[in-house]
Amino acid sequence: MLNLRDNKVFDRRSALSIFKAKVTYFSSISDVSGIANVYVKTEGYNCEGDIEIVGDNFDSEIIHTGFKAKFQDYEYNKEEKQLIIKGNSPKMGGKYSVTLQIALCPSKNTTN
Repeated sequence: MLNLRDNKVFDRRSALSIFKAKVTYFSSISDVSGIANVYVKTEGYNCEGDIEIVGDNFDSEIIHTGFKAKFQDYEYNKEEKQLIIKGNSPKMGGKYSVTLQIALCPSKNTTN
C-alpha cells in the first residue's frame, strides 16, 4: 500500500497537498495527456488518499478526474517516479490507468 506521507511533496501540516504533474490516461476509449494541478487529501475521515486532477485537457464529463484509494488501486513506480492509478469503469471503457509524475520546473541558469 502506498503511504502518502513517505513522499516529500506532501505538506505534513496540511490535510491537502497540491502539485503540478504530467498526467497520462490510458484506456480503450481515450488516451489523454497534459500538465494538471493534482490535489491529494492526506488526512480526514474516509478520504485519505483522495486525488483530484484539474487541467484543461481533462474533462470530467469524458474521463474520471477524481479518485479514491477505496475504489482504485494505487501503486508507485520508483524507477520512473510515477504514481499509477488503476481502475475499471464503464465510463472509461473498462480497464484504465492514469500515471502522475511531478512536473519539474526548468532550472534557471545562474552563470553569466
